[in-house]
Amino acid sequence: MPRQLLYLSRAKNEMTESDLRILLEEARHLNTVHGITGLLLFADMHFIQCIEGSSEAVAQLAENIRGDVRNEEFSVLIDHHVDERSFDQWSMGFKSSSVSELRLEAGFHV
Repeated sequence: MPRQLLYLSRAKNEMTESDLRILLEEARHLNTVHGITGLLLFADMHFIQCIEGSSEAVAQLAENIRGDVRNEEFSVLIDHHVDERSFDQWSMGFKSSSVSELRLEAGFHV
């Protein structure tokens, strides 16, 4: 049974498009190696990410993210086992936006 973990964190420093691209390439490669799938959102210096995989792989990745020097204020929002993955075809889906842009999305509420 896959484990699914959703967390929120804050970037310690400004993240350029190049920084985000490098982060995403690293994540996609390592996630493929370790059987992790998920989705990463970045808006106004904050990351929200859902990661899925074996319990051991998710726990290890969460610890790696918590210790990443680019990251701070790591908070787990959801951590549970699921019957099936929500992002089973995504080594890491990604979206970068600002909160003002997100407010224009249908269904977004402040």
